[in-house]
Amino acid sequence: MEDRGSKRESLRRAFQLAYFIHGDRALAIRIVADALTRLEMALAAQDKRLYYTPNGRLLLGHSNAQRFRSKVSMSELHLLQRLVYVASERYERQQEQSSDGTPLDEDDMTIRFIKHLMRITVRRNSFHVTLGLSRLLYNYGTAETMELYSVLVQDPDRVRDDSYYRARKKLLMEELHERFGQFVKLIRGGHGEERFQAQENPGQRAGLVRKCLSLFTPWNTPCVVPDRFDPMRDQIRQLEFEGSDPDKEHPIEVNRMHTVLHPNCYDRLTQALRLDPPEQRLAIPHFFLSTDQSHEKKPPSDREHPPELTEEEITAIFDEVAERARQRKKHSAELLSILVDGIERARLDLAQTTRAQLEVEESAELIEVRAHAKQGNVLLAVYLLTHYNMRSGDRPRVSSITLEGGQKISFAVSASRNSAGDVIGALVDVTYRETNLVRAAWLLWRQLKYRLFKTAECAESAERKTRIEDGGWRIEKPEPGLDPRFADLGLTRSLEVKSATASLVDVKRVYIESLEDDPFGQSVRNELLNRLQASGRFIVTDNPDEADAALKGSVNDQVAFQLVNADGQVLWSRTGSTVQVVEELLADIQRLEGRGEGATRRRGEK
Repeated sequence: MEDRGSKRESLRRAFQLAYFIHGDRALAIRIVADALTRLEMALAAQDKRLYYTPNGRLLLGHSNAQRFRSKVSMSELHLLQRLVYVASERYERQQEQSSDGTPLDEDDMTIRFIKHLMRITVRRNSFHVTLGLSRLLYNYGTAETMELYSVLVQDPDRVRDDSYYRARKKLLMEELHERFGQFVKLIRGGHGEERFQAQENPGQRAGLVRKCLSLFTPWNTPCVVPDRFDPMRDQIRQLEFEGSDPDKEHPIEVNRMHTVLHPNCYDRLTQALRLDPPEQRLAIPHFFLSTDQSHEKKPPSDREHPPELTEEEITAIFDEVAERARQRKKHSAELLSILVDGIERARLDLAQTTRAQLEVEESAELIEVRAHAKQGNVLLAVYLLTHYNMRSGDRPRVSSITLEGGQKISFAVSASRNSAGDVIGALVDVTYRETNLVRAAWLLWRQLKYRLFKTAECAESAERKTRIEDGGWRIEKPEPGLDPRFADLGLTRSLEVKSATASLVDVKRVYIESLEDDPFGQSVRNELLNRLQASGRFIVTDNPDEADAALKGSVNDQVAFQLVNADGQVLWSRTGSTVQVVEELLADIQRLEGRGEGATRRRGEK
């Protein structure tokens, strides 16, 4: 029964965490299913292979140890905890952008702020956790934070100078402002220091902060700081590390993160250094909410005492994970999207290439590979970036996953550095390979078919050019052709005889393609449609053949849009909320019209 018990305990912990963040039972269940799906693939990247299970109910028994391991290791628990944060953010942003959803209050936003602060610091290292907690959640000074970190690593020689602390604090501030920009306000404090405007009485949420930190502390980790700790006399062996291999330091780093995050342990550190109690240094941002978000308007929920999952709910969660495995097994898409933190950054057209390379920022966390198929987008692979795999030396760190159908997706990650040698991001190579001989032969045939198609197209173009040069024929703009492989997928514009619009300012009629096949995607599309129509600048059409351009989008952690003409040329792209997208689109058009670009182009065509 140990196998079943460990799975249930992991599921229970994940549900409690998601419920605490949102206070919504059904939403917490969806988040857990999303996190478990990603966990399975993240672990498979280590174990090299996914195994297909036809029925999710087997996950609760003993006959499927290969799929969910019988004993959940500490690192797997922490990975699941982190993936709950990742899965939660999409729904957080959905609620924050919705004008008719459940109202939000300062408690909601405080929880989300602390959760995001933990998410962006835990994925780095204990230094950033100490810095983020001490300088951004609390208002300890730089010198005090340096003292805290010196005790935490048990080695004063590892403490960087104060300029490094200020630079990294600035980076964390930027990432937090990107996430909560519309709800927080930046102010200048003493010595010109930039901070978030704090709540007038943050102490009233001291209990909520302690509850957040207790739940966000790495699961099942021990308290290693003794009650009467004297930093001048005592050593804490569980926080010391004398080696040089960062992988071997990882368990020590987890202990350090626990020590900073766990409220009782952090209290002991501040007491030992004779600093003010954390509750007296709270600096929770004031959140500027658009309407009166009072508790009376919200449905009641007890975040701290979540309900127990029923047997039916547990089975439904595992069935959902199994269904997504079935979708991976039967997918046959030719186009793959590579997303970084929910934003598409590259595409793999398997008929042309099986490799893509992209650069990611140091703040990047999650790389996903999704297949575009007739039945919808299918998540194929997940890779979590960490402080360690970004700093693993000059040689790339390679990880691969073989899917249930035999498709192998590999990630090779190597650090990108600036002139000073500091890591500023990573270079990521993503490759796709078929290990099944039949599927490999079919992929080879598709690639050959595409090359023949392109060769014939080039030959036709060359012949047309020769006739024009030799016979003095009248030059006509060729009609945009569609690659027949994508005709049924809606991935390429279907403007059959309409010549492509070449300038953003000439776009009048817009067709909005469907987004994600869920309520959030539909609501984003509807809001975008309403705002474009209300602008008076565009006519939104339901017929793609009548449109000057199509607005394509992806909805994940953020909303990303591209305006694409009939030739597939991207005229404009933006990432942000629907309000920001429409406002920036109109502003960019006004700037272009102000420079007379549209008029100049039209005069040149006459």
